[in-house]
Amino acid sequence: MSVVRSEVEVATMGSRDIETPLPPEILFFHILPRLPGKSIHCFLCVCKQWWSFLTTPAFAKMHHQHRHKLLIALSMTTPCKFSTIDLEALQDGLSASRPIPFDDQNRSVEIIESVRGLVCLRKTNECNGRKYSDIILWNPLTSECKTVFRPNNEVTIASLVGFYYNCNDYKVLLVTEEDDNVYIYPHNVYIYSLKSDSWRTVDTTQEELSLLCHHFIGQNRWWLPCHSLNEKIYLETSEPNRNRAIGDPIIILSFDMKTEKWTKILGPYIEYVLEKMCLSFFVVRGCIHLYVAYCDDDKCVAELWRMDGDRDGHGDWTKVADADPSKQHCPWPSLWPIHLMKNGNRMMYFETGNAIYEADLETLTTKMVYECDKYTYRFHQGAYTETLGIKMFN
Repeated sequence: MSVVRSEVEVATMGSRDIETPLPPEILFFHILPRLPGKSIHCFLCVCKQWWSFLTTPAFAKMHHQHRHKLLIALSMTTPCKFSTIDLEALQDGLSASRPIPFDDQNRSVEIIESVRGLVCLRKTNECNGRKYSDIILWNPLTSECKTVFRPNNEVTIASLVGFYYNCNDYKVLLVTEEDDNVYIYPHNVYIYSLKSDSWRTVDTTQEELSLLCHHFIGQNRWWLPCHSLNEKIYLETSEPNRNRAIGDPIIILSFDMKTEKWTKILGPYIEYVLEKMCLSFFVVRGCIHLYVAYCDDDKCVAELWRMDGDRDGHGDWTKVADADPSKQHCPWPSLWPIHLMKNGNRMMYFETGNAIYEADLETLTTKMVYECDKYTYRFHQGAYTETLGIKMFN
């Protein structure tokens, strides 16, 4: 209780001379949401009323709005541990390492997305020479961890995972596929509800499945994350049975969280080659942006496109920045956007997992702002906001 008392005293700016207690609305809606996640976790034991309030989705949303984005780094040691770094205060370096509640000895875990304090991961396993995937939900603040049971007990590969929050519930969009070592076959589409701890099948046409099967991952990255905006999830794919060529359009798929229907959107026409390309979505000022960087034999190119709308499957795309730097010492095709800073620049993750760059996407200039030993830690591209969130398990 003494720890809690001291935290509250700090939160009230040390006003020991004030005898009148703070109104509850000031404490609950203006002070507690601004405190660090560790302090909030301590306050759960104050009383039942505090516990009930601090574990509501409403408080999680308020707390989330006041927290900085963090980048998670998993250690290369055994047992594996994790640290975080504040993307607005990189000069503070990595936090003290903490144990992770799941096994990552084979470096088989990928962070998919972080939503309201929970992190969704995909873990690749192998049994009798056959690979399969597990989905893990993890709260780094409380160390709660849940390996979600596989739908219909299928031993399949998770080719696509989307993690989002809808109707006061955390949900996972999962596309499974079969791999016979020659071809990859789309299998099923499912949605998992954390609230009900259950899976259900999403009705999907064969055309939609064929597009999902061509969800682009890329040669130099295992995972291209989805992004959500206005209750839709966006991902990049390509037309089936077509080899990519210079001038081919990028195909965007959107999944409507309400109707649970897929829509194909024609992306911008971009000259690129497949061998060395970075492609990433992010949201800026309420608009989906597509970042593309690629190399050919003569040059390296970086482009930033904004989607102002999508009518009848045709995206309204505007190029908002581009650059044609010299190929020598050009980092763009190896950089992945992870965070929009308060100064308008974007933090970008280097593909080797050990460096962070600050990039000005208007002038398309970069500088490395943090680097760690690649044999000690590897960063994961998904930015994470530390907040208590709702109680994951009943």
